[in-house]
Formats: sequence, C-alpha cells, structure tokens
Amino acid sequence: MKLTYLSLDVELDFSANSITTLVIENRKLFRSLACEFIKATKGEDTQWTLSESNKLLDIKKDCYIISDFFDLDVNNKTLLTKLNQRLTSIATEDVGLLFEINQKIQELFMALEGSLSLDVTYNKLITAQDIVKLGNFMICDDEFDDIGKVISFIEVVVDLIRPKLLVMLNLRKFMTNSELELFFETILCKKIPVFCIEGSDAEEISVVQELEVLYTLDKDLCVF
Repeated sequence: MKLTYLSLDVELDFSANSITTLVIENRKLFRSLACEFIKATKGEDTQWTLSESNKLLDIKKDCYIISDFFDLDVNNKTLLTKLNQRLTSIATEDVGLLFEINQKIQELFMALEGSLSLDVTYNKLITAQDIVKLGNFMICDDEFDDIGKVISFIEVVVDLIRPKLLVMLNLRKFMTNSELELFFETILCKKIPVFCIEGSDAEEISVVQELEVLYTLDKDLCVF
C-alpha cells in the first residue's frame, strides 16, 4: 500500500510488519498536511492519495485517523453506527425469532389500540434494526491506564471499521519512548498498517529499532 502527497516529493510505503512514521520539520507545513489528511478522511478532495497494487483507494472508507489521544470515545457516533449495523446483520439471520417477536409486539399494539377511543396508527412490522435500537447497545469502556485506553480504542476501531490504514498524529507527544516501543509491539500484533505523522525536528525523534520505518520531510521540503 502506498500513500502520496501530489505536490510534494512524498511517497510512503506501508507494511503490516512495521510502523511507518513521517516527521515533518516545518510546523506550518505539518499543520497544513495534517489538516488536509483529516479532510480526506471526511471525503473531501485533497492532494493525499492512497493506493494498493496501482489501484486508488478511498481514504474516507479505508483510513481511520486519531488526532486527539486525550478524548478517545469508544461509543462515538461512527463506532456505534458500525456496532448497530453488525448487530442488525446478525439479528436479521434469525428469521424465526424475529417473526415470533413481531407476533408478540403486534398483539400488544392491537391491545393498546383497542383500549383507546381514538383512531391511532402504528408500525405493523418491527425490523431487526428497530429491535437492536431498543437494546441501546454500548461498548464497555473499561478502566485502563492512558496507554491501555489507546490500545483498547484501536482494538474497537479495527474490529468494527477494519481500516486498511490507521493514522495517528503526534503520538510521540503523548507517549514516552519506552511506552512507544511497547505500544508499537502491541499494535503490530494486530497486523494492520500504521502511519504516524509527527510535527517535530528529526533530531528529536528516536527511532524504535526494528519496529519503525522513519521518513523525514525537512525544512527544505526534501524527503529522506
């Protein structure tokens, strides 16, 4: 899988066996490229392109970006929507049970209608989606330390969204070097390509040996 930024000499290769990190030394450029990538994940046209085997991929569909490690909500709208879709698909397969539930609910509705002197209308069919919504399913947000919370959040994202590329902004501002190494080892077990974008000077970055491939976009806009 390959990620490019069209107007700059930026072309990055990804593997599920290592973390790919791009260090952008120019802070203004970092802000610009990071903002553009966030826009791309929302479906907007930008100069970021993602491809696999010479075929363009949809960044909105195939990438998930984490930009704020202090506000990770496993029950955000995107993840809950995916959870409900998964549960609805499972529930739909049990046709017999859905039929029985509908029979009982319709009996109740008819009894309620008959108790009124008013003319009312109601749903004559309760779908699997309706039943799942009634369950108000939520993902358990267990108590973890800061690093454990990030890992738990990523596990939920991988399970429900299954992105081809997981993107993280300024991860090194959140973790120490020792935490980072343990975090990388854990994430690589998930076998999903990870892309870290860091706004920093290259000399401040300590590479996690054997786990990370580092690219630097220096202040002269050269990649090495």
